[in-house]
Amino acid sequence: MRSSPGAEGQLSEFVAAQYGALVRWAYLLTGELAAAQDLTQSALERLCVRWSRVRDQQAPGAYVRRTILTLFLNERRRHGTAVASTEVVGSSPRQPATVDPIVRLDDQLVLDAALKTLPRAQRAALVLRYYDDLSVRDTATFMRCSESAVKTHTARALARLQGSGLVDDTERTEA
Repeated sequence: MRSSPGAEGQLSEFVAAQYGALVRWAYLLTGELAAAQDLTQSALERLCVRWSRVRDQQAPGAYVRRTILTLFLNERRRHGTAVASTEVVGSSPRQPATVDPIVRLDDQLVLDAALKTLPRAQRAALVLRYYDDLSVRDTATFMRCSESAVKTHTARALARLQGSGLVDDTERTEA
């Protein structure tokens, strides 16, 4: 990679500023800290190669997230059965500060275990729709699938979570 010292500095600044958030986002997809770190590292390696082009488009965050998602969805190997994780990676910036930390930790562990039971596309659809707060159209664009596929993935994932008792009918929103 040939780049100017300024470009390398900008890349370093981007990685330093965004690494934690990218790992947390990847963790929502994988449910495993090591896998999230690996996905993030692989995506950042790809970003390094394309930094000047991606930087010029002013979209490095979107590029890395799309790369993480693509790597996650394309991963063929499964790592056995889902096991409830005891690792918690940061807290979501959207959580209110008034929530008891013990309740929040318990909810996080239950949610992590439930998300691990979902197929990859369903998990990705939920993360994009409800964590990133994307519309159906934007989620479809990000996942490179149809809007109806996003609706199907979301509805099936919510139904599965509802069956596990994690989603109440009164809380369920339109997919």
